[in-house]
Amino acid sequence: MWTNLVEFWSSDLGKKRSEIRTKNRGKNRVQHYSGTRSHACIRANEGAKRNKVDKLGTWLLTHEPKKGLKLDDVSAMRKVK
Repeated sequence: MWTNLVEFWSSDLGKKRSEIRTKNRGKNRVQHYSGTRSHACIRANEGAKRNKVDKLGTWLLTHEPKKGLKLDDVSAMRKVK
């Protein structure tokens, strides 16, 4: 399996996709603060705490900084809207 992935990543198509996706990630202006945890994992953890959250609630949880950190301007504007 890993051999196939490495071969794909080394191919012209794999390099082209990587280049495109790198550019797209650079265009993302809204920061998230969830680290390596997926939204599904965060929702499951909240459910275990008996805090049912929907997709919007999960988005808000992952895009609000911890205490003492400043919310980035784009996220703040989206939250206001």
